[in-house]
Amino acid sequence: MWTTAVWAWWKLPFARKRPLVLAMLESPILGALAAKRGGVSLSRFLPPVYPRNLALLLPAVFITGLLILLSMVMFVLPDPVITAETVGWMLVGGVVVFVVRGVEAIREYFHAENYRNHSARTVLLEPFQQLVATAGLVFLAFIGIVLFGDSEQPFFSETLFVSIIFVGKYAADLRAWQLQHDSERKGWFRRLFDPEIEVEPEPVTIPSGEPDLVVRPSQAGVCLDALVQGCRYLVNAWLPLSVLLFGLLISRFLVVLGIIGLVVFVLFRISVYYLRYGPVEYRCYDDIIVVYGRLLETPQARLEASAVTGMKTRQGLPGRVFGTTTVVFATDWEPPSIPTNKLLPEPEDYPTIGPNVNRPLSVTQIADLDPFANKFILSWAENNLE
Repeated sequence: MWTTAVWAWWKLPFARKRPLVLAMLESPILGALAAKRGGVSLSRFLPPVYPRNLALLLPAVFITGLLILLSMVMFVLPDPVITAETVGWMLVGGVVVFVVRGVEAIREYFHAENYRNHSARTVLLEPFQQLVATAGLVFLAFIGIVLFGDSEQPFFSETLFVSIIFVGKYAADLRAWQLQHDSERKGWFRRLFDPEIEVEPEPVTIPSGEPDLVVRPSQAGVCLDALVQGCRYLVNAWLPLSVLLFGLLISRFLVVLGIIGLVVFVLFRISVYYLRYGPVEYRCYDDIIVVYGRLLETPQARLEASAVTGMKTRQGLPGRVFGTTTVVFATDWEPPSIPTNKLLPEPEDYPTIGPNVNRPLSVTQIADLDPFANKFILSWAENNLE
């Protein structure tokens, strides 16, 4: 299980498809990351790394932590006797499994370019399956303790323990064989993590020719705005107070652990905000504005002047400090909803999101607004007057 989690972490950054379910969200972290287009090539021996896959970083941490916890519970329940020979065999077995899994990942995922058929969500399918299976085994083990176990360690015999694991593993293999030999049937996990649900990374269409105007945000303004957005979690969220109150009643260690987790979350929020609005430029054409990612060298979004239904400007703290302005354009676009007519919808039931949809757009932290206003805002105003 630990080996599966390790190689899933290694595969995660390179998955090429975009997670449709996350891309439909309007959340400032998961939705913003999942909507990010383009990748960065770190080596000619590896496929590009896609920043959008960071959206599944927190779920990957959660799944891995629970896997480690549940596997340790399974390990200590029979009260095993640990000897030097036992540790040696465990190390040998662990190395063998790690190498075999690694060879499989390199051959099938990287060399055969199977990463093109996966998103970060589908990469986590196997660890998630193992998490559910391990939780089921732990549950069965505790049932066995209640029915057949003792009140002192070892709680039940190794024979019963191995029997529970054998029955669970046999049932899982039998179900996998059944699904493998029936092409029209899909298991629950496959329906939830089907690669067919995920979106092919279609590029945003750019008008031909050079842009009439290129506007870049103030990096100092974006950095300060990112800090402001991150700190809002400390002021508005109920989570910090809950962590402190719960920890003070239980343990100071939990308080420290909660504070560390909160700081990591806030830093993650700040980083995502900067990645979204910092290394970009706004390219204005005749009546279209294109958000171009300079770091990823990929167009991120586009907005047609005719699709804008409203506009407002704001400055906030960064604007008052650095003299910048943010322009927010509204449109009629609403994110499509996930189908709810079935418990587990088929892949064809999911809506699609085109690369050129006119989403609401924030042109953030512009130091000199006049050229942009004379070009795109006037074009939008003329369309509305017509």
